[in-house]
Amino acid sequence: MKKLMLPFFLCLFCTLATLGQNNVEITLSNGKTVEGVTKTLFTVDDGDVIIVKDAKSGEKSEYKSTDIKRVKYYDSKSKEWQTFVPVMAQRMLPTVWNKNPKPYKTPVFLTPLYEGKNVSAYLHQISTITNTKNKQIIGTNYVFYFKVHKEDVAKAFWMGNSIGAKLMLKIVFKPYPIMKEAVSNLNTKEFDKDPVSIIKTFDELLK
Repeated sequence: MKKLMLPFFLCLFCTLATLGQNNVEITLSNGKTVEGVTKTLFTVDDGDVIIVKDAKSGEKSEYKSTDIKRVKYYDSKSKEWQTFVPVMAQRMLPTVWNKNPKPYKTPVFLTPLYEGKNVSAYLHQISTITNTKNKQIIGTNYVFYFKVHKEDVAKAFWMGNSIGAKLMLKIVFKPYPIMKEAVSNLNTKEFDKDPVSIIKTFDELLK
């Protein structure tokens, strides 16, 4: 998929935690395909399990991300199939104090946004907690990831509603000197519209 479809993805993410009976199709690592329905696709953040009621047998089974190659979920409102893939990914965005955050213990489900020759880009929903004077608000946000095909872990490079794109990207791409000029010349307004654009540039420069 080489076209970014953020409005659809973000709308979908808003409803993942409260799904009803929804059709899913799971392709396992051994090539077997399971078709059925699920009440909850998977939890946010470190969700690595999906429970499916088999369409043929009616039996419920639990499938771990380590045994899954791909999950296809049918969104009844948009009439679209959405794909999720299990990927080893960093738990958080890098910072000046932690430039290479540790990954989740197991692969988590990410939405593929871009598949290049050298780099892929993904989107991941995360949970958020906002403390106010009178209450605590629990919500969701999303993090963009890229994965160099020769590397084992996807790296977080941007979070929805964040600020300071250039500073963040300088930290993220410091291990890749070929990106220094691209980050320095970044048009932040264009980046806000399409964060994956920087990964497309990275893909073109990486050999």
